[in-house]
This record gives sequence, structure tokens and C-alpha cells, in this order.
Amino acid sequence: ARDSPFDVPNRLGELVDLVRRTADLRSELDPGETAIRLQILLRAVPNAVPYFARLLSLPTLEGDGVAALEPEAFRRGLHDAFASWLRALAAETPVLLALEDVHWADNSTIALVTELARVCENERAALYLSGRPESEELATAIGGVRSVSLRLDALDAPGVHSLLQSLLGDAIPRGLEAPGVLLFWPIV
Repeated sequence: ARDSPFDVPNRLGELVDLVRRTADLRSELDPGETAIRLQILLRAVPNAVPYFARLLSLPTLEGDGVAALEPEAFRRGLHDAFASWLRALAAETPVLLALEDVHWADNSTIALVTELARVCENERAALYLSGRPESEELATAIGGVRSVSLRLDALDAPGVHSLLQSLLGDAIPRGLEAPGVLLFWPIV
């Protein structure tokens, strides 16, 4: 069931995708190659490997103890694993952690991202959240006292033309500025 606390892969979607993309974990990889890539990704925080493996529904090593954890203990361990990974990354280079469409985030994601926002306060890391206007209060709550809110309104027709011209020059395809097509701007 989607609401099961053990059903982690259906939760934390954005963060699962982040781990998969960062480690280049593709579905066609065999489990051994996937495990190696995950270990390389987490080389600075090896204790995080079994938590991320379970998050990604990968086989875990016998005796790692993670499979036997109660849901709350696993959640705490997973949050610690993400926080440790973020600290390790920030020790190497500044990090920008982006979560888009925060209005669709589930409670598990919100709880973890809120903890990661606290990590960002003391590290060379920043958290970027985007969402619909109705998510502004949630984003502010996640970001805490250091959050900055920037509200962007829809562009009018001259604004649309100006944006497209800055991106495409004079080669704006016919009909691209038509009403209804504006939903596809991120593709441009």
C-alpha cells in the first residue's frame, strides 16, 4: 500500500530521483554494478549505503541491520544518512539542493527536506524550493528564518514575446506565442 511506512520507494520521490541521477543508476544495470555505483557515490559516508540501498529497493548486505529496523528507526537513520551525505558534499564544494513543485511533496519528503534545510544553515549548502502560490507557507516553514520568498506572476503577451526573443532571437516558431502553448515553455 502507498501509505505503508515500509513502502519507502513510493515516498521521497524527488530525493530518490536525485540519488539515481547523481549515481547514474539506470534500470539496465545489474545489481552488482548498481551497488558499486552507490558505494562510490557515498564513499565519504559509507554508513549511509544500506539506507540508500533500501530506499532504492536494492539488495543490502547481510548483517547491515537496516532491514530489521522498525519504520521509525529506519526513518531516523535515512534522515541521518541524507544529512551526512549533504555535509560531505558541502565539504567538497558548495551545494544547491533543489526541490521543485513543493506543493506536491508528501509528508515524508517535507520532513526530510526540513531537516536538510537545518543542515544547510551550517554548511556551504543552500536549499531552493519552488511551487505554486499555495505552497508559499509550507516553503517558508521548511526554510525557517533564513528563507526568502520570490513570487513570480504570469507574463503578459509582450513579456512572453520578449522572453522568447531573448532565447530564440528572431527565429520564434509560428504559433509558439499562442495561448495554450505557454505551458510548454520549460521545454524551450
